[in-house]
Amino acid sequence: MLTNNEAETLLDELFEQEALVIGGLVALHGMDDKVLCSLMRSLDDLRTSFRQRIAARAAKAADAQAAPLPKPHPAIQRFLHKLRS
Repeated sequence: MLTNNEAETLLDELFEQEALVIGGLVALHGMDDKVLCSLMRSLDDLRTSFRQRIAARAAKAADAQAAPLPKPHPAIQRFLHKLRS
């Protein structure tokens, strides 16, 4: 499983490549400046949103790992003890 930093790095690399593709298309075919600015703002908003989602999932996973496991009910413990005897 990826660490939080590894996932964020991959996400940033993806958006960097997308920006380069868009830049190449704009250089070849042109694009209205307002449209391009709007597109790049939208991509940045998406990137920020996904970085926040990555951080939230990492925090949730860390909380789940830190939570103590519940103790089994005594009846279950007795049954398991019988199985192992």
